[in-house]
Amino acid sequence: MLYLIRYPDIGSEPHLKKSKLKTDILAVIDSKISGSTHWTDPGRIFLETDDPGAEQLLAGIHGITSFSPAKKCGLNDLEKVFLNLAIGILKNKKRFGVKVKRTGEHTLSSQEFAARLGSLVLKKLPGLKVDFKDPDELIFVEIRGQDCFIFNRIVAGIDRSAIPHPPSFPPQTEPRFIADDMLGKLARRLRMMGFDTLYPKTSADSLLVRISSQEGRIILTRDNGLAKIRGVNAMLIHSIRLGEQLKELMGSRKIKLAADRMFSRCAVCNTALIKVEKEKIKDRVPPLIYKIFDNFTYCPVCDKVYWKGTHYERMLSELEEIM
Repeated sequence: MLYLIRYPDIGSEPHLKKSKLKTDILAVIDSKISGSTHWTDPGRIFLETDDPGAEQLLAGIHGITSFSPAKKCGLNDLEKVFLNLAIGILKNKKRFGVKVKRTGEHTLSSQEFAARLGSLVLKKLPGLKVDFKDPDELIFVEIRGQDCFIFNRIVAGIDRSAIPHPPSFPPQTEPRFIADDMLGKLARRLRMMGFDTLYPKTSADSLLVRISSQEGRIILTRDNGLAKIRGVNAMLIHSIRLGEQLKELMGSRKIKLAADRMFSRCAVCNTALIKVEKEKIKDRVPPLIYKIFDNFTYCPVCDKVYWKGTHYERMLSELEEIM
């Protein structure tokens, strides 16, 4: 089976092969879909495979906006191959339409190609009517140079709207972040400082971009390619050391320290902590901790109890030194 796969060409790289998004998609395809071969064109990946589960797997790959099972033929054979397929597709149908998209040098426009192919169908099946408003079936043709791809199904991918759009979220008093898989320590520290920080650990760049756009989060990344994607709210973190990473964030004025916000989020899962009465956690903490401290917080997701102990004082000292 041949699949025509669509993805948004959102990279800013001068050469298409450097597209980070496309590289990510191809890597997942190679790891998950057996017996496959593929080639690419701007905004398109073409996949040939005998894997019976390929369609289900493609529907779950981040970065793919949609895909179609397709029939490939040469431009010289387009009319013959199209008509044979159309007769089978349009059997017992009353209304149809043909849509053509083309790239490259051709003697006919897309509309002229569509009209020509549609007329062939009408001659063979005279009972049909052309209707683009309410068709029983639409048949699509993509012409790319001398190669033609015919299909009548478009399957939505998991990232149907992967192209970033201007955020529509309400104004925020504090920044929110999403960190890539190279910044786990930074994500944990930001949570301890009270900042809403997601950390998917392993994720496609397209997932980070989509969450950033939908939730108004700043992407923190050490990936230069991701940071350069047009329209994405991302900050490139240069250092590999946690202290230097925090210096970069403070220097960019993306974060401001506030004592009342410290330790207000779970460092493990990012959930906002809840104040809990001391008596209710007596059996949850060591006796000495219970005796020394009076204020405790609780994470309802991780079922963890927090208190401001020596780690709190140590972190404040580290931040003072950084500042």
